[in-house]
Amino acid sequence: MARAILAGETKTGLTVFRLVDRMDAGPVLVQRQTMIGPTETCGELHDRCRHRVRCARCDASAVRGQGFPPGESQDESQATAAPKLAKSDGYLRFDEPAGQIALRCRAMWPWREPGAGIAVRRQARGGGDRDASAYPRRPAMHREHSRRC
Repeated sequence: MARAILAGETKTGLTVFRLVDRMDAGPVLVQRQTMIGPTETCGELHDRCRHRVRCARCDASAVRGQGFPPGESQDESQATAAPKLAKSDGYLRFDEPAGQIALRCRAMWPWREPGAGIAVRRQARGGGDRDASAYPRRPAMHREHSRRC
């Protein structure tokens, strides 16, 4: 979901398919699509899609209850890969357009580590450069709350 938001997609979805020997290649049993809101964060989208996942699994179970239908073959030319998010994906780059920065913030929220943030280069004492990550810190009440739990 984060990759879809980061890419500026306006819709995303889920697919229930039968497992075969190759990765993500089995026949499709159920597909569901949903629109991504213009200000929706990855966390909000995730929470909204949880219900859709349950419904799709129920639909797939009903289809399977009718025997083993062949399903619809996947078009491999339409396959895309979504690489795992890296810490560097959370860095805001101010050489990017404002719209892309907004997408990055939405895609990385509420990804706990690192989330979205900036990296700054400061002059270290003694003349050398050093990098420091300047991620926004959570408000004190959140830190205190997490210690109590």
